[in-house]
Amino acid sequence: MYRLILADDEPWIAYRLSHLVDYGALGFELVQTAADGQAAFTLCTELRADALLTDIRMPGMDGLELLAALRQSGQSTEVVLISGYAEFSYAQAAVREGAFDYLIKQVSPQQLEDVLRRLKTHLDGCRAQDRALENIDALFSLFNDERMTLAQWLERHFHPIAERRMRFGCFSRVPPGALLSLPCGHSTYCALLPCAPDGSLPEHTTPAGYSDAATQDAPAAELFRQSSMAYLTSIFHGGSKPVLYRAGTSQDVTGLMRDLDAALLEGHYGKCRALLAALCERTQQMGIDRIAALYKPPVSPV
Repeated sequence: MYRLILADDEPWIAYRLSHLVDYGALGFELVQTAADGQAAFTLCTELRADALLTDIRMPGMDGLELLAALRQSGQSTEVVLISGYAEFSYAQAAVREGAFDYLIKQVSPQQLEDVLRRLKTHLDGCRAQDRALENIDALFSLFNDERMTLAQWLERHFHPIAERRMRFGCFSRVPPGALLSLPCGHSTYCALLPCAPDGSLPEHTTPAGYSDAATQDAPAAELFRQSSMAYLTSIFHGGSKPVLYRAGTSQDVTGLMRDLDAALLEGHYGKCRALLAALCERTQQMGIDRIAALYKPPVSPV
């Protein structure tokens, strides 16, 4: 619901406009009315109004001066001007200066509804864009600040959460019960979830990866990395069940591979089959980061 201020110095016009349409059904809350431009400016600033419906001709500060004052103060309030026919050219100029639209006096309910519908669509787009920028900023912190704790990340980008133990998850669809979520890739979402008392993971029919359970003083970036690796592991192994991140090395697998090479050279094919079975079993338990490490070429000395 967007917050709307109505400004007109003629009480009967202000009353008519306030009852002309069902503002709530159109996505707006008519929070206050003002009788002059200065009062409207104060209300827009203090109440952080999303929209202002104002007459052009008002004492003290007219609609055009009010629009200019809002823009100079950095307020993002969208302004719809109401003008008489004699002021039509002023209203057109105001639109060029940043007003959303204008209406001619004796406006009909249909005309006001049309403008408010278009205004809501515009505000929805602005809100979505702001949310996207906030999400990018939050993800940037996860990628670039390895020292930021989970508590610090929440305080900076979202809001404090009372849960003592949480874990990051990465999904193709955000599960119910998520404390917060944000998109982190193509059809991929990361979410923060409370830990079940028994440490169990929810059932999933699509790929899902979870970090270790952690308190809020744990590094947020590491928990996010763990959930991302677990998600990719879930995809690698078919995506039919959730994967909990497990740290480890690839030494056991590389040892099996060396034994397999030796058995092949010696012609012990029965032993090769046993080693291959063990190798398949181990790799199915490995995370994608450990599997990738097996294929990483050695660094040549300079």
